[in-house]
Amino acid sequence: MRDELKALDDLEMGDLWQRARSRTPGPDDPDPRRPWKSRTVAYVLSAAALALIAMIVATLRPLGDERPTPAPVGTSPTQSPSATPSAETGPVTKTLVLECGSGRVTNVSPGVEASADGVHVQVISTGGWPEVTFKGWGSVIIDGTRATLALDLPPGRHGVRCVFDKSDRTGDYHPFEVVDPAGLWVDPTLDCPGQSMEVEYVNNEALPVDGDPSDEMTAFTEKEFADRFPEAGTVTPVGYPQAERPYFGYVTPSGSVLGIVGFHEGLPGDWLPEFYRACKV
Repeated sequence: MRDELKALDDLEMGDLWQRARSRTPGPDDPDPRRPWKSRTVAYVLSAAALALIAMIVATLRPLGDERPTPAPVGTSPTQSPSATPSAETGPVTKTLVLECGSGRVTNVSPGVEASADGVHVQVISTGGWPEVTFKGWGSVIIDGTRATLALDLPPGRHGVRCVFDKSDRTGDYHPFEVVDPAGLWVDPTLDCPGQSMEVEYVNNEALPVDGDPSDEMTAFTEKEFADRFPEAGTVTPVGYPQAERPYFGYVTPSGSVLGIVGFHEGLPGDWLPEFYRACKV
């Protein structure tokens, strides 16, 4: 047996493989006419030698031959969910396109994304100069057949209709949605105990603006409300941050808005307080 093992050890891998596959016995192969027990011993020894050589080859294989396991499809760290805003009513655009004609809305974008200065609306009229009415918000009279507006419509679902004469005021509102993925809108709704609110107009004297007008608007709002409410608060912009007509609110530490002052620009650079809304005390 020692001689047989030594002979197997001296064999090259290719010779051993070739001899194992050959059906014709060679001069060193066991005689096929030998008893079956002898042939079985030879086959077992050959198989053991093959297994031993395969183990040695696997152990001595260079490390550089290793192959990394591929990552599962779809697990790349660069993949992320889409940040594209969407509305339940349909695709979203940067400008709401509103087409008016024949005393009604002929087309309106299903969704619009809010901007820092409000919701951009482009009005196109083929039936004259319309009054555009937004349900629950108010109306804008269009001076001409085309206009581009920036309105302080809050995020959510809205309805719009075009009014050319009295009969159009009973028409249906056409739906659209405002989305605000950047969180620009700050809700200016007053949080009044018992829903008590009053609206008063203030004097229309221009603010003494030497630098940033928002500083003067903040100071004016604080002066209006600091002595009115027993609870201390801070003044902060509400609505859209760059609205054409900015609003400043008096907000308590708990987040309640107790009063709002609205401003508008008269002559270029002259900012005037227009009105204020406040809770009754």
